[in-house]
Parts: sequence; C-alpha cells; structure tokens
Amino acid sequence: MSDIRTRLTALGFSCRGRIASTDNGRNCCVEIDDLSGFILYAHIVGDAIMKVGTTTPNLKGRVSQNASTIRQIIALKEGRARDARWHHRPFDAFKKMAPGVIQSNKDIEIWALVSTEVEYKLLEQQYNAAFNTMDGGWAMQLG
Repeated sequence: MSDIRTRLTALGFSCRGRIASTDNGRNCCVEIDDLSGFILYAHIVGDAIMKVGTTTPNLKGRVSQNASTIRQIIALKEGRARDARWHHRPFDAFKKMAPGVIQSNKDIEIWALVSTEVEYKLLEQQYNAAFNTMDGGWAMQLG
C-alpha cells in the first residue's frame, strides 16, 4: 500500500471503487461499493489525492455524476456531444483534468468514509488543505 493510501486508511477511509477507463480512454464506468450518510470521499490518481469532497445521501450517486461529466467532456472534445450551456463556461479543474486521466487509460480510485453532519464539511476543508489538492489537484476551494 502506498504512503498516501496508508495515510487515508489511518484517517478511516477505505477504498470503495473506481471510475474506470474503458474503450481505450473514450469512455468510463463506475465500480463502487456504495456508502450512505454524510460521506467524505477522495479521488486518487496514481499516488496523488486530487480532491477530497463531500456528498449525501450516497457515494454511488455522486461518483456516477463525476463519471457522467467526464464522459460528456470526452464526447465534447471528440465532437460527439450535443450542445449544452455549461459547455460554453470556463471549465473548473476537475473538468479540465479528470477527462485526461481517463483518456490516458488510467483509473480514478475512490476512497471514502462515513462522517457526521457536523464534521464532514470541516473535514473536507482540512483534508484538502493537508493533501494540498489546490496545487495540482482538482479541488475547487478550501471553504
């Protein structure tokens, strides 16, 4: 287990699945062991935490949204997407970087834990700062 995965395990995270690259990087699928509640999740590529985020009521719904966004951006780049308003706005770091991970035939690992309503947003800020996901990652903000 890599150092980053050891650190996440020590914090109570467990590997819950991945957004897997398919079709030679032209598509992706979700493989998730779901969790429900106030979820804190991490996207890992290689040995780097790219983002720590929060979601509720379940992990699979959020990760499925992430995968759908990646698929739409890949299709847009390849000229296969129908026009949508968000295509004309500046892309955030996730929309700029995550599709490239999938297109290079790499997976995005999903690690997660169940937290509490009181703590999960605070932990998101603390872990994004601790893992420096603002520099080189795709976390959008610390607070």
